Amino acid sequence: MAIIPDLNGIGSAHDFGSGDVFQNISLTPGNYTIVMQWEDEIYSIMETNSGTLNDLDIYLTYDNGITLFGFNRNNYGGDPLEVLPFNCYAKYNSQYFSYQGIR
Repeated sequence: MAIIPDLNGIGSAHDFGSGDVFQNISLTPGNYTIVMQWEDEIYSIMETNSGTLNDLDIYLTYDNGITLFGFNRNNYGGDPLEVLPFNCYAKYNSQYFSYQGIR
């Protein structure tokens, strides 16, 4: 069973389909940037005056679900976007998942 970070029980992991909260990725050595954007209007290009009403976070995990690191910037009132840059130094199978906070 995969381990999802304990974020004080506030929010839930996003279901990518069939109850799976993880997206599997295979990595080779190199620099990576995973960008997650969701369907809300974008504040910085003036599609909205109030910004997103949703806060999603993104985490990179080992293939067993244990978290390597993540970004959990507060998106409320801003853009519906999370960016996860990282370096990989060896061939590796990993996963990432999204966590939706509750305001």
